[in-house]
Amino acid sequence: MIKQYKIIIIACAVAILCNIAVKYYLISEQNKNIIALQKIIAAARSGSHLKADTGSTSREDISRIMHKIPREFSFTQYAAELRDLIDINDLHVEKTMVFKPEKIKKSDLLKYNTNIVVTGDYRKIKKLIADILNLPGVVYFNSINFTRVKDSQDKVELKFELSLFFKRGTA
Repeated sequence: MIKQYKIIIIACAVAILCNIAVKYYLISEQNKNIIALQKIIAAARSGSHLKADTGSTSREDISRIMHKIPREFSFTQYAAELRDLIDINDLHVEKTMVFKPEKIKKSDLLKYNTNIVVTGDYRKIKKLIADILNLPGVVYFNSINFTRVKDSQDKVELKFELSLFFKRGTA
């Protein structure tokens, strides 16, 4: 009788050995990956993986920025040109543009921050962003947010925070 079931017993033994091998090689590796990912997520939630922002800028960064800023350009010209770009693209400004100056320590740079909210056609807003990036000097978008205007298929609202850099002598 055992001879009749010999093939079935061998097949069951091989299946059991394969299950054990799969458990140790595949499932244990997946468990290790899951544990590693959980540690990464826990670190991200606690913020311990982030480096502290000391607020300092390296001298190389400052010299790169200083090289790109033209000498004859002034802040008032830039603000007027920015407003002209908004008007040329036929966009509606929600609030007045208020620029807040900020000194960068140990450099000849001034930084002006502003929040701008405009509404209008999506293509015109894209053109505005391209036009701003093509202005002389250094422009940095800290944040940018598009939302569709309620009750309108054509209009989009753009909220962005902009940083402008100028040399101290020209601002």
